[in-house]
Amino acid sequence: MRRTALLGLCVLVLIAAGCAGMPAALEMLDPSPGVALRDSERFEYAITEPGREPARGTISAARKDNGWVLEQRYEAGGGVDHTTSTVNEALRPASTARTLEWAGGGETHGLEYRPADKRVMSTRTKNGKTDTRELKLRDNAYDNESAFWLWRSLPLAEGYTARYVSVNAYERSQSLVTLTVIGHAEVTVPAGTFDAWRVLVVSGRAARTAWIEVAPPHRLVQWDNGGAVMQLTGGR
Repeated sequence: MRRTALLGLCVLVLIAAGCAGMPAALEMLDPSPGVALRDSERFEYAITEPGREPARGTISAARKDNGWVLEQRYEAGGGVDHTTSTVNEALRPASTARTLEWAGGGETHGLEYRPADKRVMSTRTKNGKTDTRELKLRDNAYDNESAFWLWRSLPLAEGYTARYVSVNAYERSQSLVTLTVIGHAEVTVPAGTFDAWRVLVVSGRAARTAWIEVAPPHRLVQWDNGGAVMQLTGGR
């Protein structure tokens, strides 16, 4: 699989398309992952995008110590995008490791969070070379790769809106994300028909839509990133 095709798949899980201006302060989020997430849960998805071969993905969560281990894995044509993130009980990030593999190559992107110092260490290994960079961690920050679990854990309701900062390992950036519940409706995907909140996700100039199951465990039913569409096919 060509690297360009794999990166087209990777864009599926990137929220931040570019840095947006940061307000002086953000209201703190109040996620309840203990209500929405379940130990050893694993959900499967089909991913379609015009002009590209179909892909498949899985997301999973497992308890560990005083927090969670969150994983995503996407595959298409022999290429793999695999991410493991560790977060605390409130989904605040501790670390993220993302590996991209394709025929003839690969690269890794990692973040180590140091909240006490308000710093995050970014490490990238590409073409056999490793580059490390330190970023100043903004307030109310969550890891981009934990977004699907974070959204599920928020008190979604008609008219709900919230803002937070998304830290992106691949882009080495921090961007403001605004979530707004713009309604709910029945959504039919391969796994069935669900009553789901329709959540508008805005970062910079990018506006995307997530459909999140109203009933527990509030699964991500569908995600439309403006090009590719990811739909729930099964899992537990």
